[in-house]
Amino acid sequence: MKNILIIGASLVVLGIMFVAAGYFLAGRNLAGFNSKNNHYEKKTYECKGDIDSIKVDESSDHLTVCSGDVDKVTVTYFDRKNEELYDIDENGGTLTVTRNSNKGFHFFEIDFTDKSTVITLPKEYNGKLDLHTSSGGMEINDVTAADIIAENTSGSMKLHNVTGDAISVENSSGGIRLENVTSGSDMTVGNTSGSVKFENVTSGGDLKVKGNSGGIRIDNLSAEGDIDIKNSSGSIKFDSLSAEGNINLKNTSGGIKGTIKGNRSDYKISSKTTSGGNNLTESDSGSKELNAETTSGGINIDFE
Repeated sequence: MKNILIIGASLVVLGIMFVAAGYFLAGRNLAGFNSKNNHYEKKTYECKGDIDSIKVDESSDHLTVCSGDVDKVTVTYFDRKNEELYDIDENGGTLTVTRNSNKGFHFFEIDFTDKSTVITLPKEYNGKLDLHTSSGGMEINDVTAADIIAENTSGSMKLHNVTGDAISVENSSGGIRLENVTSGSDMTVGNTSGSVKFENVTSGGDLKVKGNSGGIRIDNLSAEGDIDIKNSSGSIKFDSLSAEGNINLKNTSGGIKGTIKGNRSDYKISSKTTSGGNNLTESDSGSKELNAETTSGGINIDFE
C-alpha cells in the first residue's frame, strides 16, 4: 500500500512538472495547450431586419451584450469547422441565439481559447433582452433596453451602465455586480452562491435582493418603492440606502450594518437580533417602516 501511494504521488508531481514545462514552452499562453483538433472559426451574423426582442441561450461560453457603432444587431460567435454549434434565427422582430448543447463536446479535448459570444446592439436599441447562460458568465455593458432578464448558472455576472424598464438578475454560482444600473420599474436580484455588489443603482419601483451564501454590499442605492433585502449567510452592508417606501432587512447568519438616507423619525422601527448587538430602538411613529432582523449577527444602522 505504501509503495502504491509513493508511485501515485510521484506521478502527480511528474504531471505538474510536465504541465508547468508546457506552459512556459507555450510562451505562458494557455491556448498553447489546446488539442490539435480544436479548429474554431470566428463568425459574425448581422440581422437583416429591425429587432425588438433578443433571446439567448448560451450553454457553454461567456456572453457579452454591449452597444456599439453598428446599424443592425450583430452576433459574433465561434463555430467548429464543419460543425455548426449555434442556431441563429430571426423571425418577426425577434432574434434567437441558441448554443446546441449536444454538439461541440469531444473526448480528450483541451481548450483554453477565449470563445466568448458577443452581441452588439445599435445605440438606439430599446427592445427586450432575455439572456440565459449555463457556464461562462455574463456581462452587459452600456445598454438601454426594455425589460431585461439575465440568468446564469455558473460564473460571474456584471451589469455596467445599464438602463431597463424592468430588470431581473439571477445567478446560481458566482458573484453578481451592478454598477450604474437604472430600472424604470421593479428590480429583482438573486444569488444562490456568491457575493452581490451594488454601486449607484436606482429602481423606479420595488427592489428585492436575495442572497443565500455570500455577502451583500451596497453603495448608493435608491428605490421609489420598497426595498427588501434578505440573506442567509454573509453580512449585509450598505451606504446611502434610500427608499420612498418601506425597508425590510433580514439576515440569518451575519450582521446588518449601514446608513439610510433620511431621519430616524421618518420610520416606524422594528428590530430583532438573537445573537449580537443592536443600536436601533423601537418606534411606532413615522410614515414608513424599517424592519431589521438577524439570527446571528449584530444590527448597526445610522441615518444621514
